Amino acid sequence: MLEEVGTVVDTEGEYAWIETDRQSACGACASRQGCAGGSMASVFGRRPVRIRSRNAIGARPGDRVLVAVNEAALSEGSLTAYAVPLLGLLVGAGLGQLLAIRLALTQPDGAALILGAIGLAVGLAGGRRIGAWLGRDGRFEPILKRRLSGGAIRTD
Repeated sequence: MLEEVGTVVDTEGEYAWIETDRQSACGACASRQGCAGGSMASVFGRRPVRIRSRNAIGARPGDRVLVAVNEAALSEGSLTAYAVPLLGLLVGAGLGQLLAIRLALTQPDGAALILGAIGLAVGLAGGRRIGAWLGRDGRFEPILKRRLSGGAIRTD
């Protein structure tokens, strides 16, 4: 399980909305080395990530909590988000090339570009549908593990 610290910002019935700071995948961002993701984040800003989770621990707005996500579910979600649209792009571009050859077009790149863009759009829509379907599976839902020591951060 991957764990992250967050702050409860709102509750809705049996659910809580938690904000966590967006974290990088590696430590290179802190030292400003590597892929430049940290530099890009400093230019565009780091927006907090807002997630919804079942509130089994009775957390209230202002509480600092530990949130956990299943690693396998995160991998499947990432695969869906990235691989499905990429596959659509590649299949569409390949079909465009084949169609251009079949029709003996002098500029097959145009057909590959157009059908690749259509394939990408279909892949994005398909990935979104698959993601919504997978989202109904309980193992993709973040889990509120516990309130952190120190209690709530209250401003009132």
